[in-house]
Amino acid sequence: MTPGVIDANTEASLICYQEAVVRTGENSGNNTAQIFATDDKGTLGRATLTSLWAQGIRPDDVRSGADTWEVVQLQAAFWWASQAGISDDDLNRDRAYAEHGVAYFANGRSAPTTARYSGNTAAHIREYQGAVGLPRTGVADSATLRAMVGGSVKNPGVVGR
Repeated sequence: MTPGVIDANTEASLICYQEAVVRTGENSGNNTAQIFATDDKGTLGRATLTSLWAQGIRPDDVRSGADTWEVVQLQAAFWWASQAGISDDDLNRDRAYAEHGVAYFANGRSAPTTARYSGNTAAHIREYQGAVGLPRTGVADSATLRAMVGGSVKNPGVVGR
């Protein structure tokens, strides 16, 4: 295993995850099942990253003014969902999100940092909602979270950098 390299086992796990998201979306409607509209099977593309970050977020955890780990997750999911072109500065921001995620699990699911759901967050959510065909409310409601878990992204089909 080489850090930063997707080996055969990691690729198989990604495929399993992606197929489970699509199957769940198609069978139950619990997500939009759009991962493969942007990402190839086994790739850790922006739709898959959006989905992974959005897992487990409940609307009550990310209300306006909330200061929680789930807001960090939401902001990371939004970031991947909205970016088709990614600069080096963007990658540095993404690394910081990943480091927060690793620290979260390393600390026994104790949040190393939190973020506040502010007016800026609401504006980004409105933009995302409009890009994926949802009403532009600025609220991370169930439909918005289902879209993120399903891998719905702005400019689907554009894999990014």
